[in-house]
Amino acid sequence: ETLIHDFDLLNFFNPGARATSVFARADALVAPGHRDTGFLDTASVSIRYDNGAMAVAEANFSALYGYDVRGEAFGSAGMVTAGDVRLTSMTAFLANGVSAGTGRADTELMHSSYRDEFQAFARAIADPTEPVPTGEDNRRALEIALACIRSVEENRPVEVAEVNR
Repeated sequence: ETLIHDFDLLNFFNPGARATSVFARADALVAPGHRDTGFLDTASVSIRYDNGAMAVAEANFSALYGYDVRGEAFGSAGMVTAGDVRLTSMTAFLANGVSAGTGRADTELMHSSYRDEFQAFARAIADPTEPVPTGEDNRRALEIALACIRSVEENRPVEVAEVNR
């Protein structure tokens, strides 16, 4: 339902590499009544790339503490993390515990990203040069998503090439 954005980002972090296989597990754990409609609210995906890199993406539609989008990249030169559920760095330390204000919606947490995205879209319309990300970038994320759907349906690892036939 939402991981295609994560797949796009994972591809961006691994430039030039192509996803070769995925293994995805998903279920309706938050709202089991939606399982029969295919609305699966919890997922975990393992991705293998042609350069040997491995990636994991997870999603759940019920982070009760706020809208939570985070990531990390770990490699031989170190690690980079991104994302924070907190709206500010302000934290309250009180007798009843520690707390911080969190974003309750994606528009709250990522307002500037959405603004920048809209501005880039408007520039792409005005300027006929190829936008970033490209259509090919979008297709590669979609290939991973389609392989994930098949993996969940068939409960097995799926080669990305299978969805390109």
